[in-house]
Amino acid sequence: MEEEKKGSKAVDSRIIGIVCSRAGSTRLKNKNRLTINNRPLALRAVEVLKSCVRDVIHLTDIEEFSKEKESHGRPEHLNDGHVPLQDVVLWYLRNYVDGVKNYDTVVLLMPTNPWITPHDVEKAILTYDMSKFTVLRSYNSCTGEENGLYIMDIDYILSNDYSYDVHSGAVFCPGIEIHTKKDYNIAKENLEQNTPNS
Repeated sequence: MEEEKKGSKAVDSRIIGIVCSRAGSTRLKNKNRLTINNRPLALRAVEVLKSCVRDVIHLTDIEEFSKEKESHGRPEHLNDGHVPLQDVVLWYLRNYVDGVKNYDTVVLLMPTNPWITPHDVEKAILTYDMSKFTVLRSYNSCTGEENGLYIMDIDYILSNDYSYDVHSGAVFCPGIEIHTKKDYNIAKENLEQNTPNS
């Protein structure tokens, strides 16, 4: 309990949380709009980060999400499926974060892993703080797949175009990312079944 409390205070002022979603998903159409417990995957990810990070931004081109307080539009050239996600993060940090020096860390959560909870994010932040890695990536302990949570040093991101590829540590988080209809059905069935009043 003390660790969670300490983690919550630690993230309050020095971390910016980022969620990226786009309308044009190819493998599973409208993936970020799909719902679990009546909440779109993208907005669920925003809520998870808001539970443990004070400043959260949602970079999206999805019109119905644009009215959300945390939402920020992203330019058309960054909405193609072949654009690396880190390019979207770099674009935002370089152009829109006033006083970027007030932050030292980015927590990036993918909407496509609804299994990750605020507790998992806080645990990952504490692991990152203790390890002093420049990049920490989450993995599923059963499959070994990356599964959607990244914690990164801002100075490192700003000085490296492909910051995910080197100097990274690992943390285990539940779930696999949703890439197919089958993945989504499994997540929806399990998470709604195990949520009270769903």
